[in-house]
Amino acid sequence: MASEFPLTCKVPEAWLIALDDYAQAHGLTRNDTLKMAIAQFLNMEDPYNCLQHLEDLDQTVAKLSKQIQTLHKRLKILEAQPEPITPEILTPYPLPRLSFAPPPIATLEGEVIPPDSPSARLKEPKRRFGAIRLDELCRITALNLNEIQEKAMTVGLSIYEAIEIETGWQYDPQTATFAPPL
Repeated sequence: MASEFPLTCKVPEAWLIALDDYAQAHGLTRNDTLKMAIAQFLNMEDPYNCLQHLEDLDQTVAKLSKQIQTLHKRLKILEAQPEPITPEILTPYPLPRLSFAPPPIATLEGEVIPPDSPSARLKEPKRRFGAIRLDELCRITALNLNEIQEKAMTVGLSIYEAIEIETGWQYDPQTATFAPPL
C-alpha cells in the first residue's frame, strides 16, 4: 500500500457542514469523503473504492424500500380485516383467576360460603364430564371463529348456537364450557 500523508486546509463552515452531511447520509467518514472528492477532482482512481461502497449502499436502500412498501401493503390488508373473535369477547363471564382456590359462593340470602367449606361444593355449577373451554374447542376442532361469526350474523344466530351447529358440542352458559356430543 502506498504511503499516506496528512493534509490540512481551512474551509468555510458551510463547506464543512455540507461535507459532514454528505458523509453521514452515505455512511462514510469525513476522511473517506475528502479522499473520494480529491480522487474525483484529480481524475484518479479511488484507492478505497468509496464509489463502489456508495453504489452498494444505494442498492441496499432500494431493496429495503421495496420491502417496506410490501410490508405497508400487508399491514393495510390486515387492518382492513374484521377483528378476530377471542374467548374474552365471546364469554360474558369473567376469565378464570390464576388461583387454584374456588371463588366464594353467595347464597340467595346473601351470605357468603367460604370456598373451603363442604357445602361450597354443593353450590358450584356442575361441569359436564369432558366439557372444555372455547379456546380448547377451537384447538382440537380447528374451528375458525371468524368464519363462524360471519355465518352466525348472516343467519341471525348467536355465536354459541353457530358453534353448536358446526361442531355438535353443546354450550353451557353456567360454566361457559362446551360439552361433547352424546
